[in-house]
Amino acid sequence: MSRRAELYTLIRSAKAHLELAQVGPIPGVRPASQEERDVFDEVLAARRVRKTQAMREALDFERPKAAEPKPTAVAPRPSGSKSVPLWEQFGSKPKEIFASATAELEELWAPEDDHATRLLKIRENLGDCKRCGLCETRKKIVFGEGSPTARLMFVGEGPGYNEDIQGRPFVGKAGELLDKMIEAMGLKREDVYIANTVKCRPPEDRNPAPDEIAKCRPFIMQQVRAIEPEVIVGLGRFGTNVLLDQDKSITQIRGTWQDFDGIALMPTFHPAYLLRNPGAKRDAWADLQAVMKKLGLSN
Repeated sequence: MSRRAELYTLIRSAKAHLELAQVGPIPGVRPASQEERDVFDEVLAARRVRKTQAMREALDFERPKAAEPKPTAVAPRPSGSKSVPLWEQFGSKPKEIFASATAELEELWAPEDDHATRLLKIRENLGDCKRCGLCETRKKIVFGEGSPTARLMFVGEGPGYNEDIQGRPFVGKAGELLDKMIEAMGLKREDVYIANTVKCRPPEDRNPAPDEIAKCRPFIMQQVRAIEPEVIVGLGRFGTNVLLDQDKSITQIRGTWQDFDGIALMPTFHPAYLLRNPGAKRDAWADLQAVMKKLGLSN
């Protein structure tokens, strides 16, 4: 039976159940006994379980059943960064950068501008950006995409090869997995907003340099202020640390709620990391479940 046919059958069965339970006896039809109703409820519940399981398997991001050990591999720290906060490497504190971005925003949009207009003006202000050396090797600026009124925002590190070609965030293999993660939450890609801390691809997909982040960071701050999401999901160590002004491994902070200027932020593994370490999907799904609970989405 196809999924559509199964869903149709399920709806018809549910409708019949409601008629029996709420409307009362149907003329000419013997009312169902309590025993018959109990059997029907069991069948209906089993169908729901099978359908949910089939959807999870189709997404390849199903709710894990058995606990697996947490990954121990952690990306090495950059030389000299053990005790030096990221803001010192960048040359200015995040709050100062945020304040600067706020001042620019007052000039970028009017109070009555809607979220989409705000994002448009930020993109216009970014222009054909040549604020750092990444402009010399990039093919396209990857600004971000999604709903201007999204309640949920995903922030990653920077564009990769496919993103650089298409000018869109998360469209390669990691992007395909992110789409499945979003769908497993009961959402669609167009329901959320996706962006990166830097807008141009670093050569050889290296980590962005401090000066590159310092030049680009005001724009991700502006995007957050324009969208005003309820929750941000930080994808990976680097993108999360840039937002939070710290230098911690993602295994230390994932799964714990952080505060980003009054917005709830949940750090989790980057989809690219999950592709290399499938065992970490269990933890990533737990993080997304916490986000779903925060947003009031059904689990």
